[in-house]
Amino acid sequence: MDHKMKITHLNTHDLIGGAERASYNLCQGLREVGEDVNLFVGKKVSQQPWIYERSLRRGEGKLYWYLHYKWGLTETCFLSPFYDVLTHSAFLGRDIIHIHNLHGSYWNFLTLPILSRRSRIVFTPHDEWPNTGDCAYTYSCQKWKAECGDCPQVGNYALGFKDRTYVNKKLKDMVLGSCPMTVVVESKWLKDQIAKTRWGKNKQIEVIPNGVDVELFRPMSKEEARGRLNIDNRKIWLLVFLPRVEDPRKGVRETLSAIRKLHSKNDIGVMLVGGDGKEEFILPYEIYRKAQISCNQELRLHYCAADVFILGTKSDNQPLSVIEAMCCGTPVIATQVGGVTEMIEEDFNGWLISESDIPIMERTIVKAISNPLHLRDMSSDCAKAAREKYSLKKHISAHISLYRKLLNSEDSQRE
Repeated sequence: MDHKMKITHLNTHDLIGGAERASYNLCQGLREVGEDVNLFVGKKVSQQPWIYERSLRRGEGKLYWYLHYKWGLTETCFLSPFYDVLTHSAFLGRDIIHIHNLHGSYWNFLTLPILSRRSRIVFTPHDEWPNTGDCAYTYSCQKWKAECGDCPQVGNYALGFKDRTYVNKKLKDMVLGSCPMTVVVESKWLKDQIAKTRWGKNKQIEVIPNGVDVELFRPMSKEEARGRLNIDNRKIWLLVFLPRVEDPRKGVRETLSAIRKLHSKNDIGVMLVGGDGKEEFILPYEIYRKAQISCNQELRLHYCAADVFILGTKSDNQPLSVIEAMCCGTPVIATQVGGVTEMIEEDFNGWLISESDIPIMERTIVKAISNPLHLRDMSSDCAKAAREKYSLKKHISAHISLYRKLLNSEDSQRE
């Protein structure tokens, strides 16, 4: 009989953001099947006792601001992670340390050599940050394939205001490249990207698609969902998610521009979910506005009430929102970028469009909504395929198999 595995996951938050929700769901699922799992985060939102929050030492905030923003030395600023690694129970006597985002202003990746000497390391990057001088997504930039520097994204998310991308990439290639680890990614796209880097050379890279609770995210009749949300059942409803803060990567401006230009005979409604609740939007259609979703059951209602979910992202890996929408039987219009390309099959579960191409997005929306009966027909097949491919149980089982394989391999080597 296999012994109970001791596993610690490491991420920026527990419940804020898609990557964070993915790691939280995985941890919770592993605990439900009896594994000894905890989660160590930069900022804790939930009240779960098995989730630990990093605490800064005196003066670290000021030091971080100076090194990160003033000097651009981004994810090597904090010293407290060394203290946590050496003393915190979350990192002592663990079989597996499963690392997710290493960026997000909470950790120091220079701790990896210490961790790798005591535990098996599994690394799941949810974006391109490990491959670059510090940006989370490269867009059309190809510098990361050789040497970063003179970065066009300096001052944006994950970067400081001083360009140290050349130094940061060198450091990442050295530390990540020399650290024994197994890399797990959610898409073939990201696997291919990592395989082209110096640090990813000769690394074992496994593809395990994201998983969601398919017993929760399942179809419901549009009439029932719309009745609960108190919206007009006679309209064709388009669902668009708004980021918590202004984020050009999400492509919301372009998406709303395309919706404003729609030339359609259909009676349309637009569901705008998320954001800070203070934004004002002017659209020539009825708007349903919901700033905060309190739980997954409520999120499901919104997916099921919509006829189409639109994601205009300019770069992405494998968005949970696309999976959740499809599991609820809602076809998706999404941009042809990153791992999203692997998720959408034309006229089966949605449509792919060129990134930031407003006229094409407009025409695709019109095409999608011009035949409401076809949309309803797509719903059943879309949900069935997604619920089979992206089951959380399947996702958890794949990780357990990987963990067991790594630990059994280690035991064999000792013998």
